[in-house]
Amino acid sequence: MGTKATSSKIEAAITRILEGKPVRIPADRELSIAAVAEEAALSNSTIHNRYPELAERIRALVKCGLEGQRKEQEQLAYLQRRLTQAQQVLRRRDDEIRRLKTVRLVLARELDALREELAHASRKDSDPAPVAQAGEHSG
Repeated sequence: MGTKATSSKIEAAITRILEGKPVRIPADRELSIAAVAEEAALSNSTIHNRYPELAERIRALVKCGLEGQRKEQEQLAYLQRRLTQAQQVLRRRDDEIRRLKTVRLVLARELDALREELAHASRKDSDPAPVAQAGEHSG
């Protein structure tokens, strides 16, 4: 239907847009028949009417891009859920660590008190008992 040169212009425009290196349109513009037509310096109707196979190819590329974006969004949502779950687990573990540090501190104080008590009792046991003097009778 169309000429080989125009077909090549359209192909080149598609490639430049996909690579993010267009010449006539902004680099962040989405792929579409209108974008390709503008990049190739043609009208939309030229692509639609004279190059229907290229128009179909552009539509397929757009569809693939949208499906890819949908899959990426689903994956992002999944990863965000996993991140939230991991953060919750970390918060619970941090809470448990704080609780265990408190318990450890209480037990360390109790241990110190028991050691002190034991040392005091040991000193009491090691104190010599008063020795009875001669002539004194006990009991």
